[in-house]
Amino acid sequence: MVSTAHLHMPLTSVREQVDILSGRLARLRRATFRQLSSDCGGTYEIVARFLAVLELYRNGRVSFDQIAPLGDLYVSWVADDQRDDRAINEKVDE
Repeated sequence: MVSTAHLHMPLTSVREQVDILSGRLARLRRATFRQLSSDCGGTYEIVARFLAVLELYRNGRVSFDQIAPLGDLYVSWVADDQRDDRAINEKVDE
């Protein structure tokens, strides 16, 4: 019998990525998704980071723009820096 437990172990979480992106974007104000994901360790982490961007967008924390079709996606921080990220993380856990 071969164990498959390792196949479903999350290596990162969307919540963790929301925290990382919130800090970076609050500091940088605007960055491309390519820049925001340049330190990712693999595809799973890139996907989690993209889902975190979508979660931040859904909660009104970031905006997007894309200058050219299929060009870089720019993510801009639009949230008040004093706002607490706990509410976002609670929604991610649901």
